[in-house]
Amino acid sequence: MHTINLAYNGSGDKGGSDTGNALKSNTSLHTINLHFNAIGPEGGSAIGNALKSNTSLHTIYRGDNQIRDEGASAFAHVLTSHTSLHTIYLHDNENTPEAAAAYDNSLTHHTYLNTLYLT
Repeated sequence: MHTINLAYNGSGDKGGSDTGNALKSNTSLHTINLHFNAIGPEGGSAIGNALKSNTSLHTIYRGDNQIRDEGASAFAHVLTSHTSLHTIYLHDNENTPEAAAAYDNSLTHHTYLNTLYLT
C-alpha cells in the first residue's frame, strides 16, 4: 500500500500516537492523510518523532487538527534531517508565530521540500 486516507476519523492524540508507532516501521507508504482528526500536541509529536526512522513517506496531510506549538516543534525538528518528504500540509493546527519560526528554522536545512502549506 502506498497511500492511506485516515481523514475525518476523530482519532485524537491516541490515534496520532498509534499512527506514529505504525510509521516507525513502515517502508512502503508514500502518502498519508490525517486531516480533521483532532490530533493534539501529543499525537503530533509522536508522528513527528516517527518520521526520524521513516524514509518512505513523501506527502503528509496533517491539516485541521490541534497540533499546536508543541507538536509543531517536534515535527519541525525532524525536518532538519528528513529528506524524503516533498509535500506537507499543516494548515489550521492552532499554531502561533513560534511554530512558524520553528518551521522556518528547520526548512533552511530541508532542500528537498517542494510544497509546504501552513495557512
